[in-house]
Order: sequence, then structure tokens, then C-alpha cells
Amino acid sequence: MRILMFNMLLLFSNVMHALGECLPDQKSVLLQIRSEITYDSSESTNLVLWDEGGDCCRWPGLSCNAAGYITSLDLSYDESITGGFNVSLLYKLPSLSVIRLDGVNFSTPFPNFFTDFTNLTVLSLKNCNFSGTVPHKVFQVPTLQTIDLSSNFMLGGSLPDVPENGLLQSLTLHDTNFSGNLPESLGNLRLLSHIDLAYCDFSGSIPASIIKLSKLVKLSLSGNSFSGPIPASLFFLPSLQTLSLDGNKLFGHINDLQNMTSPLELLDLSYNNLEGTIPFFFFQLQNLTSINLSSNKFFGQMIDLQNVTSPLQYLDLSSNDFEGTIPPFLFQLQHLRVLDLSSNKFNSIIHLTKFKSHYIDILDFSNNNLIETTLSTSELPLLPQFGQLNLASCNLQKIPDFLKSQSQLSWLDLSNNTIGGEIPNWIWGIGNGQLYYLNLSHNSLTHMKEPMEYGSLHFLDLNSNILSGQIPRSPPEAEYLDFSNNIFSTIPLDFADQIPYLISFFSIAKNRVSGKISTSWCRAAYLKVLDLSHNALHGTIPSCLVQNNSNLIVVNLRGNHLSGEISLKFQDDCSLETLDLSQNLLEGKVPPSLINCTELKILNLGNNKISDTFPCWLNKLSNLHILVLHSNHFHGSVSCPMLGIGVNNSWPSLQVIDLSSNNFSGHLPTELFLALKAILVERNELNSKADYLHFTSKGGEGIYYQDSVILSLKGQTYTIEKVLSIFTSIDFSSNQFEGGIPESVGELKQLYLLNISHNALTGNIPPSLQNLKALEALDLSFNNLTGNIPVQLEILTFLEILNLSYNHLVGRIPRSTQLDTFDASSFMGNKGLCGFQINVSCTGIDEPASPIPESEEKESTHHVDIYISVAFGFVAGLGGIFVPLLLSSKWRSYYNKMIDGILLKIFFQRGQGRRKKSR
Repeated sequence: MRILMFNMLLLFSNVMHALGECLPDQKSVLLQIRSEITYDSSESTNLVLWDEGGDCCRWPGLSCNAAGYITSLDLSYDESITGGFNVSLLYKLPSLSVIRLDGVNFSTPFPNFFTDFTNLTVLSLKNCNFSGTVPHKVFQVPTLQTIDLSSNFMLGGSLPDVPENGLLQSLTLHDTNFSGNLPESLGNLRLLSHIDLAYCDFSGSIPASIIKLSKLVKLSLSGNSFSGPIPASLFFLPSLQTLSLDGNKLFGHINDLQNMTSPLELLDLSYNNLEGTIPFFFFQLQNLTSINLSSNKFFGQMIDLQNVTSPLQYLDLSSNDFEGTIPPFLFQLQHLRVLDLSSNKFNSIIHLTKFKSHYIDILDFSNNNLIETTLSTSELPLLPQFGQLNLASCNLQKIPDFLKSQSQLSWLDLSNNTIGGEIPNWIWGIGNGQLYYLNLSHNSLTHMKEPMEYGSLHFLDLNSNILSGQIPRSPPEAEYLDFSNNIFSTIPLDFADQIPYLISFFSIAKNRVSGKISTSWCRAAYLKVLDLSHNALHGTIPSCLVQNNSNLIVVNLRGNHLSGEISLKFQDDCSLETLDLSQNLLEGKVPPSLINCTELKILNLGNNKISDTFPCWLNKLSNLHILVLHSNHFHGSVSCPMLGIGVNNSWPSLQVIDLSSNNFSGHLPTELFLALKAILVERNELNSKADYLHFTSKGGEGIYYQDSVILSLKGQTYTIEKVLSIFTSIDFSSNQFEGGIPESVGELKQLYLLNISHNALTGNIPPSLQNLKALEALDLSFNNLTGNIPVQLEILTFLEILNLSYNHLVGRIPRSTQLDTFDASSFMGNKGLCGFQINVSCTGIDEPASPIPESEEKESTHHVDIYISVAFGFVAGLGGIFVPLLLSSKWRSYYNKMIDGILLKIFFQRGQGRRKKSR
């Protein structure tokens, strides 16, 4: 052993001697790099060991050649480094063949000089915050073997054609903005073993030339826009172990390739448009341990295979259209640990005793038409132990007794069944007291049996049952408690003192709880979401509620009987994103300390008795998306001198503003309209995708909530539970505004709804409204507007609702395919109007000339008087587990099907339908 050690030391010494000492100019460059890097010298760092008096060839992270030139530089993920250096200094090290700088924050455009390194073999610049475009020549460096530019989210480019016999072995670009098609010449890189282009913006088809990559071990194209069928040749690659094509637009069938052999170990084809029957050759592959085919269009019955010896551990077939009986061979997979068959049309009996595996990590049969059989005592030992069991929407009428024997269960979802009666106290002891998550929501449970020993329960969801009486005490380790949509009537005054310090979500929304809001809530220091909405609470809001709770993100007290002034004190460290105090009896003024809540997105003070002037200072809340002040006693002018073009004081995110039903007066505020940057800017300039307004917690709690819209139509109120992030609305109706409609309204190019009815406006309808090409509802009724209806309104092809009634308009009503769909109710109360729509002849009056020929066909719509107000609502659920309701089913019964169709078109199909129409 000593001889071996001596020989190794001798060899190391000879190698180091052969390398020689680094050249002075090389050393000076390295010292300059070190001087520019920001790092914590108290931490263990390679940079501390870069000794100015030492040989830089022996510094950690560096290598030299025999001539003393630096050939390798590796500073990857040195946690002590907090700032980068001038990346152009690398150009002074022309002998570099290995560059590894992962995690160094350069925050600069991608440099062009990497193509000048003639010996470059490794270029690894992962997560360096580079931006701009990568030159094509970088991928054509003939010596390059490894390139990793991943997790540079602002970095883009495309892949060029590559020459034959390239040396590239690993290409990693995931989480960047690279786009375009994959070149067919990719097949020239015969040494490629790893391709990871996940979560970029590539499109087109998967090139057939990939079949030439015989050394390919991993191919990940997840989260792009690839389309077309999956080349069957992929399954014949002799070295391929990982194939991830999930999250694309792939379609077509996968042929069942009999007697095929492949080294494939992981296969993910989820979230595509693949169809047909399931390819059963997957279950014959002797190395395949993970299959994910979820969220496709596979259909039909699955046949039962015989003598399956698959090593499969993970199988996800959820969200397809499989039907019939669950094939018994799935239960015989002895290595199976995860089985997800949720959201299909299986209708068989659940044979839980048929599992060959003794332990299943996750079993999800939710959202099928399955039948759970009652097991005898003798069968219980045959059951496997489950870690997570999801039986939501499985036609269960009772809580299954076999759960009593589950000693390792930590997650149980029995939601959306018809389970009635009592919640037995033995349920809290499932998993030997280790049950972590329990969801019994959307059932018909009536009461809870005492005593309740919750064990280790952290998440408890009992919403949408018929539980009554007093809110039950909190589990001692609770993080998430949802008692909403029941008929609870009381809550202990000291309840908040009993909740654990861990709790972050608490809701008793839509119950019958009365009494006052206890000051004990001021001591719930870790609470993030508090929803006490739609109850019978009265009295004042404790002023300390937000003062002491710096972690609060959502406070929803909507729909109670709270009174007095809003005495809340918002501290400098305010974290609120949503504050909803609407539908109460609150008075006084808007608290100025609200200016400290710089993250506020939703402010809803509607339907109260607040008497104040317009709070112009709210413009400092740059994250505000929805501002609702309707139905109060606000008064005075809405003009804000600090707002307008060319100044920083604006609302860059505000998309919904509702000031209706107040006592505002004066002229319509030109400067306020011009401050609404989110409505002014063209949508393609925003570079944003349509989403729903929501909040997701950044911690591990998985809290998710959505915003909602309230529409008032002919006295009826409708709540739409999802608001598209591109939805915009201005409602200044039912005030005392006077003067003309400013031309600046025509600058609001992204406006969907405009309601300034029931005011005292005069003058003409401005022709600039023709610029509102996204407009879908326009209400100018009950004013004193005069003159003709501008013919320019003909080009508003998305207009679904129009109300110009009860003004002093005269002349011919313009005609177009769109305007001809509105009946007389849109124009009544204007004695000087004539035209086709109101069946009044315009004899002797010249036909107005249309500025743009109208040829686009529009669907016939039905007009209604509309008075729109927008407000924030609250829907809470556990992210990834709960799916909030898209729309309340009750509201449809209040109105006819045509109005329902219009609202769905306006609010739910804009992300796709508008784009298709505009083409």
C-alpha cells in the first residue's frame, strides 16, 4: 500500500512539474477577474485561495497547459459569489478549452467572442442571467463537445444547420427563449448523447434524422410547441433511456410495435393531443419503469395482458377517455408504486385486494364511475398499504371501513362524493395518527363525532357540506383549514388563540357565523389568508388585524354587517395583495396607511357607506390590478393632477376600475384614462399570455385563490368566478359627471367594457371610439349626448352589447353587419333618430358614408341594458389538488341562453376566440 501511495505522489509531482507555472499576463487577468467578482470571503471559497504570490496553475478551479496558459476555468455554483465580472476578460485567455461559470450572475447580453476559442470543448454558462441572442456560430465550433446555456430565461436564438461529424455530445438549452424549428442536420451530430431543450419556444415537427443518433441517451423536448406525429423511429434508438415530449402539440396515433426491444427507462408523453388506444408494447419493455400518458385523447377499453413482467413503478394514465373495466394486469405489476387513473370513464368495481405490491405510494382513482366494494374482515390482510389515496368523485356513499387498517396513509381525498351523516372519530387515527392531509369537501356530512384527536393533521378541508353548530377546534399542527360553505353558526372567541403558529390559511366563508371579529386574530402571526366573508359578523374591524400580522396576503371580510370606520393600520412591511371589505356598512375614509401595501393587487371597498374624495394617492400602488369603489358616498372630482402622459405616476397594471354609483362630479378625467397603461398598451407589446387573475403562495403551503367579476344585468347580479388577466373594464356609471366624453378615451385600445351611463354628459359621441377595437360592451345611456351616432362605430366588430338609449341623438343610425344586430332598445329615448334598427324611415336624410367596408360576418347577438360593476371575489383551494368552479351553475336560471352565450364569449373565450377572429 505504501509503495502504491508513493508511486501516485510521484506521478502527481511529475504531472504538475510538466505543466509549468502560469504566465504573468494570464495571472494578471485572473487577479482582475477576482477583483471584480463580489464574494463573501468569510465563506469557504476557491477565490480566497487565489494567492497573488502563488502559481495560478495550482489555484482551485483552474488548469494550465505545459506552456503555462490557462486551459480550464471553473467557478460553477460557488455559493460565496454574489456578483459577476466583466465577461470580456475571458477573451484575454485564448487557450481556454473548458469554461464552466454556472450560477455566476453576469446580467449582460451574451458575448460574441466564444467562437474565437479554437480549442473550446466545454461551454457551460447555466443560470448566468445572460440576455440577447446567441450567435449561430457558437453551435458550429468544431471542437465543442458540451454546451449548456440553460436557465438563462432572457436568452434566445435558434439552432443552425450543423456540419457532419461534429463532436457535440451534450446540448442543454432548457428554460431559455430559444425558438424555431429543429434542423434536419441535427442527425449529423452522431456523438450526441444528451439533448435537453425543455421549456423553450421551439416548434415544428420532430426531425426524422434523430434516428441517426445511435448514442442518444436522453431526449427532452418538454414544454415547447412541437406538433405533428411522434416519429416511430424514436422507439428504436438503441441507447435511448429517457424520452420526454410532454407539454407540446403532438397528435396522431402511436402504433403498437410488437416484439420491440428498447432500453427506454422513462417515457413522458403527457399534455399532448395523442389519440387512439394505448400502445401495449410499452408494458413489454424490460427496462421501462415510468410511463406518463396523462392529459391526452387516448380512448377505448384497455385489454387485459397476460404474463406481464414489466418493472413498471410509475404509471399515469389520467385525464384521457379510457372506459370500461380497469384491466386486472395493472394490479399484478409487482413493482408498481404510483398508479393514477383519475379523470377517465372507468366504470368497474375497485379490486383493491388484487394488488401484488404490498405498498402503493400513490393510488388515484378520482373522477371515474367506479364502485367501491365492502371488504370482509378476512380480506383486510390482503390489502396493500397506501401512502396517498385519492377517491374523489367515485360515487362513495360512506367512508370506507377498510381505511381503519391503513397504518401508513398520510394523504386521503374523499371529496365530491355523496358521503352523508357523521364524520367518525376513528378517521383522525388513520395512519397511526400520521394522517397529514384530509379532504372531505363537497359531500353531505352533517356533524363530527367527539372526541376529535387530530393526530398530525396539517390540511383539513370540510368545505361544501352541511355541517352546523360551532366551528370545531383546530388541529394542533394545522396549516390549512377550510370550513367554508357549511351552516356553522358560531366560532369560539378564542379560536385564533388556539390555532397553531403554522397555520397559513383559514376560511369560514359562506356560513352563518355571527358575533364580532375577535381581537385574537391579531395574534395569528403566521396567517397568510383570512377569509371570513359572507357571514353575519357585526361590529367594527379590529384595528390591529393587519397591524400585527405582517404575513397576511389576503383579507376577505366581504358580505357581513361590519360597521364603523376602517381603522386598520397598515405597517411599512405590509404584504397584502388582496383586501376585500365590500358589502358591509363601513363608513369614514380610505385609510392613508394603505399606501404602505405596495404589493396590493385587489382593493374592493364597494357597497359600503364610505364618504371620501377620490384617493389619487393610490396611484403609487403600481401593482394594483382591480380598484372597486362602487356604491359608496365618494364625492368630488376624479381628476388627479399628478397623473398623465410623460410622468411616472401611473397605474401600469390597473385593468379594472369601478367608481359607479357614487357622487363623483366634474368632467371625466382625461389624465386618469391616460394613466391606465395596461389598457393603453397594445396587447402584443405586453408580451403576456392570457391567464386568470389569481394568487399562489410562494411557500410550501400550496395556497391558491382566484379573483371574480360581478355583473349587474337588469337588476340581477351574476358572479363569474374566473377573470382573465387580459380582461379590462371601466365603469363610471351613476354619478354626476358632466361635460363631454374626452377624445382620450379612444386611446384605451385594450378596453373590453366601458360604462359611463346615468350621468349628465353632453356633446357628441367622439369618433375616436373607433380605436377601441377590443370593445365588447358600450353603455352611454341616460345622458344628454347630442349629434349623430358616429359612423366610425361600424368597425367595432367585437361589440356584443350597445346601449345609447335616453340621450338627444339625432340622424340616421349607421348600418353594418354588427350594428344591425342591435334592436330598438339600444336606441330608445332618442326622438331624433331614424333607421333600420328602430323601424323609423329616414326619408330625405342622406345615408352616412362608411369609412371602412364591413364584410366580416358576425354571429347574431341579443341586446340587453347593461350596468356593469366589477368586484373581487374569493375562491380558495389547495394548489394542484382543488379545481375551483369555473362558473356558478345557478346564475344561468336567471337569464336567457343568449345572454349566457354572450357572457361566456366575452369573459372566457377571449384568450383564444379573439385571436382567431382577428386573423
